[in-house]
Amino acid sequence: MISVIIPNYNCADYLVRSVSSALHQTFYDLEVIVVDDGSTDNSLSLLSPLASDARLRIIPTPNRGVAAARNRGLDEAKGDFILFLDADDALPPEALRLLHEALIATKADAVQSLHSKIPQSKLDSTPPISPSDLSSPRLSLYSPEDFVESLLYQTGLPDHSPWGKLFRKSLFDNARFSPGIIYEDLDLIPRILLRASSIALVHSPLYLYTLRSTSLIHSIDVAKGDSLRATRRLHADFAAISPRLERAAADRRLSASFNIIRLFGLRPKGRFSPEERALIRNFLEQARLNIRNLRAASLHNPKARLRNRVAALLSYLFL
Repeated sequence: MISVIIPNYNCADYLVRSVSSALHQTFYDLEVIVVDDGSTDNSLSLLSPLASDARLRIIPTPNRGVAAARNRGLDEAKGDFILFLDADDALPPEALRLLHEALIATKADAVQSLHSKIPQSKLDSTPPISPSDLSSPRLSLYSPEDFVESLLYQTGLPDHSPWGKLFRKSLFDNARFSPGIIYEDLDLIPRILLRASSIALVHSPLYLYTLRSTSLIHSIDVAKGDSLRATRRLHADFAAISPRLERAAADRRLSASFNIIRLFGLRPKGRFSPEERALIRNFLEQARLNIRNLRAASLHNPKARLRNRVAALLSYLFL
């Protein structure tokens, strides 16, 4: 069985589409667990027409954030496999079948697919999957270290998102997302993937990602300083695993530091409270120190992405 875990917070405009896409899979042996994170809109009432499907379980919880909601879903899941689906995203009908077949065929412990980005204005149209993808999708197989190294260098594929991947549930034994931070996926997913025997990549778009201008990833929030903490932890922990993971984690930490400078370094501080401004000053100080300590290594690292190396070179003029 596959357990599809959908954390929901005030996604009334999208939730029915998301849940329906999971229930209408050609792979039938599944359960859909909607963990409602204290929504204040009418999200759950909209699911009433779907409630007759015994595979749907709705779990209301107090508002504690997406990490806690995903953790509750993991605690409740009965399946041998886990797929996370965001409440504003969707799955094409063949997604679970193809992901499951890829995982079984390769004997991998996790499998990732490509994804299609769907503008809000085109949510009613599902991009078709080509006949060749349905019959024999192209697969790549990675060692855990190769996969995690690639995602830390932000090559685009693989990535650290929890969604768009099918995991063996056993990978999450004694491991959960960290509540209270917004980079809970970056903090946990690379560690989970390193537990796998191997990881497969399906070169077909089996996840429909909704482009929302109001989503957290597009917002400017003081909580984004959590990226410094998450990448610092990865850097320290992966240094004990292998030199190449240490180099990759260092480059990811450098990237997070440049992003903090971009987000807060040149922005007016009037929109933030005095407490938030103090946090921002601390984040900027940490980011500048990280850049000074890490830029030389990335400049001489041929695997570091070009924008990091350019930024590292330019940073000598300003930091």
